[in-house]
Amino acid sequence: MPKSSVVRVIATEGRDHDNDPIVRVTIIFDKSKSGLDVDESVSISRYLVQALVAAGSEAFPIPRFIEKSEAGDIQPEAA
Repeated sequence: MPKSSVVRVIATEGRDHDNDPIVRVTIIFDKSKSGLDVDESVSISRYLVQALVAAGSEAFPIPRFIEKSEAGDIQPEAA
């Protein structure tokens, strides 16, 4: 994803329904800039997994993309 289109990233640790560790990653982008590149955003999970493994985490990332105009004052979710 082009860096210029990303406005904010919020990462929140949690657990899934099987009690496995997850990280919810909310990526807020600005489509008025360069927009969201589909080819690059499709592989975001792979990059997130690599970063988490490098940090020593076993959590699985769950990315979601929200356009800036729809994000409002979005805050990190409660764990």
